[in-house]
Amino acid sequence: MGMKMAFKKFLYGEIADRIIMDCRDSEQLPSERNLAERYHCTRTTIRMALNELQTAGKLKKLPRSGNRLLHTSFQTEISVPSTKVRHIVLIVDSNCIQDPGFMDMVAGALDCTEKSGMLLTLKMVPPLQESDQLASMDELHPGISADGYVIASPVPGTILRLLQNCPQPCIFMGDYPESLRLMRKTHFYHCYLHQNEKYETGLRRLLDLGHRRILTVEMQKQWPMVEKLYAEYGLDPKNCTNISIPFSKEIASRSLSREKLEEIVGTARRHTALIVTFGNRFGFEIYHGLLCAGFKIPDDLSVIYASGRTDHFVPVYKISTLYSSAWDEGAACIREVVHQIHNGETRSGTRYTEYQFLDYGSIAPPPETENI
Repeated sequence: MGMKMAFKKFLYGEIADRIIMDCRDSEQLPSERNLAERYHCTRTTIRMALNELQTAGKLKKLPRSGNRLLHTSFQTEISVPSTKVRHIVLIVDSNCIQDPGFMDMVAGALDCTEKSGMLLTLKMVPPLQESDQLASMDELHPGISADGYVIASPVPGTILRLLQNCPQPCIFMGDYPESLRLMRKTHFYHCYLHQNEKYETGLRRLLDLGHRRILTVEMQKQWPMVEKLYAEYGLDPKNCTNISIPFSKEIASRSLSREKLEEIVGTARRHTALIVTFGNRFGFEIYHGLLCAGFKIPDDLSVIYASGRTDHFVPVYKISTLYSSAWDEGAACIREVVHQIHNGETRSGTRYTEYQFLDYGSIAPPPETENI
């Protein structure tokens, strides 16, 4: 289902419009919790949507009595452009909307689209059976003439082939192997973070500090880089240990198994530094498990998370992180598709998203433990 988005901030305008449509006959709005459940979003998103309505004079907040819509202000101000407005279609999987980081990317995309004078429409990836029946991209967004596409989640093969044959710019927001394999034969363009370079930055930081016994979590794909870097420093890569955690978006919200957590904590006792390639719930559980096991971070163990920011769950900055702004990634994708639309031609290629190393607590290893 498509949702037109010609609003200023993120998803708030769309949610605000839906609240007006669904609750215009109600004397009092449902609670923020109920609205969040209805629209499958967080209470923070609902709160910001209500603020949008209040700012626009369409809602009155009543202390102790809930919120009430002002029925006299339902007329929607529609500006009719004198020239053709370019339209970008953002294709996503419905599961992505539950991810706050992903929604930050959408926020960056929306803001950049508005500044460019274009419109952005969000289209959900239909179920596989419906996707297989699509004969053209127009059937995915009926009534919308797309001037360019941004693909922000894995898509079925049918949609991938339709995109491959369409003349409009196609920008992939992320690293998707299926589209990368087709890149040399198509006009697909990718904006994503170079993983090897990111992890190498963290590993090199630890080696420069004097760490030798380094534990990594879920870096088996980067092992050739690890071996090369250790050789550069004249060190034996056997001092570096990797523990694998099969990871996917589907299991990101689940708890780490007790056995895997005990394996990580137990192995960490023989190392002086730790690199974790994600900063989600698993990352928090690893951090908590280390504290419960008596680790003093960073005195006993220097920790780097190579994904996301950690200050949302670590009150005192003790974990360094390799941080890439999701907002900037979304904006970068829009800038690329706008560039191609204005130039009237498509191109293939890759743009690596910039990131920064936030050093919150990487220190030299304790001398008495480095030789264990």
